[in-house]
Amino acid sequence: MLHIYITRHGETEWNTEGRLQGWSDSPLTEKGRRDAILLGNRLQDISFSAIYTGKLFLFCQAILNSLQLLQDLPI
Repeated sequence: MLHIYITRHGETEWNTEGRLQGWSDSPLTEKGRRDAILLGNRLQDISFSAIYTGKLFLFCQAILNSLQLLQDLPI
């Protein structure tokens, strides 16, 4: 059975400033980094066959690092 997990990056500095984003990276806040680690903990026992993400580094920074999925997965 196919399972699809959808998530997004954690809180960014631009979120706290009310700025629009999506075309440029904004660093995660401390809360955003904590939330990414919590998400990584919840997903750590799931075996992923692929990861799909947008072009910005933010998702990779937040999720891939916390999941430690930098293995042989297509991204």
